[in-house]
Amino acid sequence: MIGAPRGIWRLGIFLCGALAASPLQADQLIINGGFENGLIGWITSVSSGSAPGNFLVTGLDITPLSGLPTVGPGSGNSYAVSDSSGAGARALPQTIIVPADTGSAILSFDLFVNNWAGDTIINPNGLSFTNGPNQHARVDLIRVGSDPFSVDTTALRNFYLGADEDFPPNDYTRYSFDITDLAQTIGSFQLRFAEVDTESFMHVGLDNVSVLSTNLIPEPGTIILLGTGVLALRAKFIMNRRRM
Repeated sequence: MIGAPRGIWRLGIFLCGALAASPLQADQLIINGGFENGLIGWITSVSSGSAPGNFLVTGLDITPLSGLPTVGPGSGNSYAVSDSSGAGARALPQTIIVPADTGSAILSFDLFVNNWAGDTIINPNGLSFTNGPNQHARVDLIRVGSDPFSVDTTALRNFYLGADEDFPPNDYTRYSFDITDLAQTIGSFQLRFAEVDTESFMHVGLDNVSVLSTNLIPEPGTIILLGTGVLALRAKFIMNRRRM
């Protein structure tokens, strides 16, 4: 049996190393996660009968309707914050479509929850503001097409439930979660930020929302390098055999 010359082995080892060292291709699945383009990509929902208000985009360190203090944007010039003139429930979902070849998916966001009532109240009726006291915020992944205020079988996973403990204005907290298992099995879902308030103002501030997906396909440059290298490897091996 004739072994391959040493130079061919070196080329093969180099190509394998180049493929292994190639970074995975990363995709940002969230549109306008920093709210620099207003609410493009997001859906605003208000529960029927709620007082005027919604999730709104601002760059100021006060809320747009009630004029109460916040810490302002987490980064950039804008952030989203819920505000209203009275009791109600409001939601801010975005539909996320996950590529079929997803290898991993990481959800992250900057969040503050200013509860001016002081006490957090998580009513078993979920996001209802008509069935007794209720004062909290929540972050979930829900099924596409779900009622934006449902919290039962439509909620795939909850990431936040309650309110910040300190008296407002609170600073942002950075949250990060591995959602690879859901991304690989569900295919598409909605990321929902929501709040309900019956006792006093509830301001949910958001910035730097991200769902970063990586897949196992090497970058195009690496594929070209590998293909060119394989052809060179084959040609060199054939030439060396003819010389023997």
